[in-house]
Amino acid sequence: MKYYYAKQVFSDDYEFLIRSVMSDNSTYLHSHDYIEVEFIVNGTGKYMVDNVDFTLRRGDMYLIDEDHTHCILCDNVSKYFTLYFTKEFLKQIFPFEDRSVDAYTA
Repeated sequence: MKYYYAKQVFSDDYEFLIRSVMSDNSTYLHSHDYIEVEFIVNGTGKYMVDNVDFTLRRGDMYLIDEDHTHCILCDNVSKYFTLYFTKEFLKQIFPFEDRSVDAYTA
């Protein structure tokens, strides 16, 4: 299994990345120390997160928290958008006044 670190993905100036992917290939099992959001534009398939399968369909959106193993098992997922960002990025754009609640994890 491959593990990615935010410092490998983001530049020094950014903690946010958007990718547009056109493919019907499965991805390999991996995890990372940043958050990932997938939005399925076309196609179908399965998303495996921590050894549990979820069906992928056009219009679906999936949020994968940091450190969870996951991969896409394609039938014919042909286009999806991926957003990557760190919890530090969220804290910068959504500063919560009440620090007693870990709203980012919740």
